Amino acid sequence: MRKLSGQAVPSWHFHDLRRAFCSHARGIGIDRDIAELMLNHKRKGIEGVYDKNQELDLRASGFAAWERFLANVASAVGLSTLLGVPGDEEGVD
Repeated sequence: MRKLSGQAVPSWHFHDLRRAFCSHARGIGIDRDIAELMLNHKRKGIEGVYDKNQELDLRASGFAAWERFLANVASAVGLSTLLGVPGDEEGVD
């Protein structure tokens, strides 16, 4: 990241990526419960006992929305080609 940005990158941890996802999920249209499942968090309380549906289709849609969001970020900062993601010229929303 330091090489790509050309500047010092503050210390960060893998968990920061999970936190960033959780912080942005609602803003890109991912339901809070689905975001929790995408993070592999277990349902709590009585819901966790009775609701065993893994919501795989909704999770897949959520991951697709997250991918579009990240592609847009890469495009906005001019790194889409360098990172190998579709850029504006290829129709990223």
